[in-house]
Amino acid sequence: MYVSIGMLCILIFYLDRLGNRFVKGEYEDLSEFMNFTETKGGRVVRWGGIISIFILILAATATYIINDINLGKWYWVFFYIMTYGIRSLAEWIYLDGKKHIFSFSLMMFGIISVLVIFHFNAN
Repeated sequence: MYVSIGMLCILIFYLDRLGNRFVKGEYEDLSEFMNFTETKGGRVVRWGGIISIFILILAATATYIINDINLGKWYWVFFYIMTYGIRSLAEWIYLDGKKHIFSFSLMMFGIISVLVIFHFNAN
C-alpha cells in the first residue's frame, strides 16, 4: 500500500509539472500582476501552504503513532484537499484562464485514487 501511495505522489507530481507547462493562467492586468508570488493571491497561496503543512505534519504524526489504516486514508484525502484546494481557489480568484480547472481536476484525481487504493488494500 505504501508503494502505491508513493507512486501516486510521484505521478501527481509529474502530472502537475506537465499541466503547468501546457495550461497557462492569464494575469488580469500585467502592470498590477507582474509576479504572482508578490500579489495578494500569492500571499494567500503562501499562507495557505504554511498552515496546511503545519496541520498535515500534525496529522501525519498522529496517523503513524496511532497506526490506524482508516485514519491514514483520511489523512491523504485531507492532504489533497488542502494542497490543491487552496491552490485551485487562489488561481480561480486571482488568475484569468482555466488553470484552476486543472488544479481542481488534479485534486479530484488524487482523492479518488487514494480512496481506490485504500479500498483495494483493505480487502
